[in-house]
Amino acid sequence: MLRRILEISRVDIYNTFTDRAAIMINIAVPLAISIIIGAALGGGSSDISIQDASVGIVNQDDGNFGAMYTCLMVQDLDPAIRDTCATGFGVGGEDDAGDSGLSEFIDGEIVSNIIRGRQMVDEGELDVLLIIPRDYSDAIFTGEQAELEVYYNPGSGVPVDVARTIIQGIADRMNTSALAGAVIPEYVSDNFDDIPAEQQFNLIGRIQQETFTRNAQEVIALERKDIEGEAEEFVALQYFAPSMAIFFMTFGMAAGAISILEDMRDWTMQRIITTPTTRPAYMAGKTGGTYISGLFQMGILIAATLLVNRFIFNDDVAVWGSDIAAIVLLVLSVVAAATGLGMVIASLGRNSQQVQSVSTILLITLATVGGTFIPVDDVAVINQLRKLTLNHWAIDGFTELSMRNGSLPDVIDNIAILFVMAAITLGVAIYLFNQREDFKGA
Repeated sequence: MLRRILEISRVDIYNTFTDRAAIMINIAVPLAISIIIGAALGGGSSDISIQDASVGIVNQDDGNFGAMYTCLMVQDLDPAIRDTCATGFGVGGEDDAGDSGLSEFIDGEIVSNIIRGRQMVDEGELDVLLIIPRDYSDAIFTGEQAELEVYYNPGSGVPVDVARTIIQGIADRMNTSALAGAVIPEYVSDNFDDIPAEQQFNLIGRIQQETFTRNAQEVIALERKDIEGEAEEFVALQYFAPSMAIFFMTFGMAAGAISILEDMRDWTMQRIITTPTTRPAYMAGKTGGTYISGLFQMGILIAATLLVNRFIFNDDVAVWGSDIAAIVLLVLSVVAAATGLGMVIASLGRNSQQVQSVSTILLITLATVGGTFIPVDDVAVINQLRKLTLNHWAIDGFTELSMRNGSLPDVIDNIAILFVMAAITLGVAIYLFNQREDFKGA
């Protein structure tokens, strides 16, 4: 019996891979589409660079709090100012030429007056103008309301948002320093009343200075983390190679299942089961052949897209991920689910022509809902319906492995769900075929 099952599967696989039209649809077309989309979206890695925000500073304040903005955001400083920044705030100095660490985001410069600064923003020379008013530091020290004026060009987009976020971060740290400055003298006088007043005064000054310096440095660390974060590389093929491969593989699996109806139409199945081959053995052979053809198809596409990414796009990123076991299990499960889906579609049609038309519409619809052509994570209703499709669970699994460097534990749910889909659809297909009069009477 096993030999007959294997022979039916072998013939089915042979017919699939000697059919030029099938090879074009199942392998050449998805590969070509993946390459075209990959090239259109930049080929390999597509890192997004954010232009530095050009910020002009008009500092009318004579105190430390106003000077802090200049020290943090302007890199090209006079030596005297640079040394003051290093001594007062712990940023800049001879070794790093006044670079506070924000130079990756801010291109700051000192502007002589407000009128000139506004003109520079209006003419596009600056994205943002920061105006620090007189007595700004005094207002912070005395607990009064201290206001900054930020004049910017809304059309500058992301650079303006970056600059405003950094300025807000510096202002928040200054408020912390001001609060500490108000609390520290009372704390010292209450807890160190046994030391002379002059030493108390010096201690208060050192604590306030240390608090101010630390807050200046924490602004840099905070903003670099919030703005830069952890770089996430996007490679177009990491999404579209799996999505296109799965999409066209489902058509291949449907075509394999439809061949059962064609065998029934041509009386091929009837002739086979007149030999010592049972109807279950015939179905097992056809299903097995379709499944193995799908595995070959996915394997070829995986290898081809890896070669394309390496030698055409000159990128060695893992298009399908780096966990071999997870990739293999995902392929096994998604092909099984697609085989079952194809069998259900075939079992519901009266003839092969009808099933071909219905399957085309159904598979394109499922692919669209499942996010094959564009991600649908943020699309209301569809982002829930997609969970009913094998496309979603397979694409989600492969992108987890590739884009997020996941491993087998991260996609084990996807694999399990796809195998469950396969079991359910194959069971339904067998039941429906057994209910058909033309199948039972064959």
